[in-house]
Amino acid sequence: MHVARYALPRGGCWILLSAALFPAVGAEAQMLDPQPLRNTLVSEMGGAEVLWSNPAALGFGDDTALLGLVSFIPEPGETDAGFGQALLGARMGGVGVGVRRERFQPDAGLDPVMGTGLTISVGFGTDRFAAGVSNDQYRRGITSSRWDIGGMWRASNRVWVGAAWRDVASPVVISQDREQSVVGGVTVHSLNERIAISAESTLQGGSLVGYRALLRVHHAAADVRVSAEMDSDGVLRGFGLGFGYRIGANRAFGTLEREREPASASSYMLGAAREL
Repeated sequence: MHVARYALPRGGCWILLSAALFPAVGAEAQMLDPQPLRNTLVSEMGGAEVLWSNPAALGFGDDTALLGLVSFIPEPGETDAGFGQALLGARMGGVGVGVRRERFQPDAGLDPVMGTGLTISVGFGTDRFAAGVSNDQYRRGITSSRWDIGGMWRASNRVWVGAAWRDVASPVVISQDREQSVVGGVTVHSLNERIAISAESTLQGGSLVGYRALLRVHHAAADVRVSAEMDSDGVLRGFGLGFGYRIGANRAFGTLEREREPASASSYMLGAAREL
């Protein structure tokens, strides 16, 4: 397998590009996490979505893929879902680039504001091991950013292990304190590769704060995804259900997620992907 190796762009170039493309957003705004983080676990390999979930996955293979999605998410304390995020991403071997337009959630009593983010991810590795780094750029009068570092181990063709250090050094982004965390997980595939089971846990502030589990079932051109999220005490936070359908190199997908608080709050996502 060809090993992708790329030099990281200079930080100053990223800042200039971000300043040119992205307007400033209000100081009170709180950013949303990129939606692929809700649908792809740290130990999964895939298309363009891995540039957000674990940049190390970019180090495996020379795939070229495109991804686009739009999500509808309730505001805090609300049950009706409104526009949350529109995202475009591209993977070219060991490099991934993503742009998103999203609702920045302000403090209580303030109207939401719109903003834009830029993500650049790089991965490199061997047949078995890979590492990667990802940078998110935001602009709020001045440019602010956050970093993720990831690693992956392909223990076998059916067992993948991944880990990511997210929000390295606990940055302040769009006036929001982002506490750093470490996420670790494993994905196991069935012998016929139609079923994949993934699980991950999150360590934050020296304590386990939550767990996620994901079941994917593939049959012919269709796939079904069932997910659950629990807190450190094993209490269910929410669950999700997703569907996908592939025609050749093209795939359309959608997910519904339901949270316990508020009890009737649901989020939706629709998207499409293409392998080139």
